[in-house]
Amino acid sequence: MSAYIITGPPGSGKTTLINALSSEGYLGLPEIPRKLIKEQIAEREGISPFTDLEAFFGLVFDEMYKQYLSVIDQDKTCFFDRSMPDVLGYSYKYRIPFHEKHRKIILNSKFCNTVFFCPPWKEIYVKDNERPYPYSEVKLLGKFLLIAYKNLGFKINVLPNVSVNERVIYIKDKIWKIK
Repeated sequence: MSAYIITGPPGSGKTTLINALSSEGYLGLPEIPRKLIKEQIAEREGISPFTDLEAFFGLVFDEMYKQYLSVIDQDKTCFFDRSMPDVLGYSYKYRIPFHEKHRKIILNSKFCNTVFFCPPWKEIYVKDNERPYPYSEVKLLGKFLLIAYKNLGFKINVLPNVSVNERVIYIKDKIWKIK
């Protein structure tokens, strides 16, 4: 399996890109934190990113790890809409401890070393119930995500702020060169 992570701050085009790659036949895996907030799974567990950030990060990491394990043995190129290293980036930003066991899980994972980063993009950013952040915070979070991935040894490939079709072509070209 070739497992790529597409990361970036909220509202930078990740999910739209994952959906476009899925329509091209790749396996696209949905974003976990947004799903947990939207489905209020975390709330039912008594965990909220707005009341207990550390517990929420733990839940997000566990769900991301389950998602990773569910596809790791498939013989298909897949793209994750964020993954476990993102939790480290968020922990940097919000000064929440990141457990060494989580770092070891990431370092032992079989993700491709190249990560695709969707940079903050003001023209497409939209605030909503799951991402209530002002754009200035989105930009700052993007910096922390980059630091986290670099600290974990990943190579960052920053995507251009172009149409989704152009981003798909860009990624397909890059993964072809990686293989």
